[in-house]
Amino acid sequence: TRFDRLKVQFIAACADYDIDTQTGKVVRGDKNVEQWCEDWTFQRSSSATTKIEGGTLSKKCPNCGAPLKLNDDGVCDYCKAPVMSGDFDWVLLQIDQDRPVGRYLA
Repeated sequence: TRFDRLKVQFIAACADYDIDTQTGKVVRGDKNVEQWCEDWTFQRSSSATTKIEGGTLSKKCPNCGAPLKLNDDGVCDYCKAPVMSGDFDWVLLQIDQDRPVGRYLA
């Protein structure tokens, strides 16, 4: 395959609401704590390797080593490499929400 994929499942619990600061009343949502689940899928090229220096997390271009400065398309301003393409490092491909909690990864 051309790409490797990694799926991470997050299970959390929280309440989601807004309060009117003048009155202290809930104006959106509710204070009930509910459990929820998200699956995050990451992808990178099958030929990519994790750099000892940390890849894009080291804030350096994985292609040329310059300080990481990307344009709106995820391309290095210095060497024009498509850094956010998945060719050099893991990139977030997809987030799936609202899976039933307790369901195992396939």
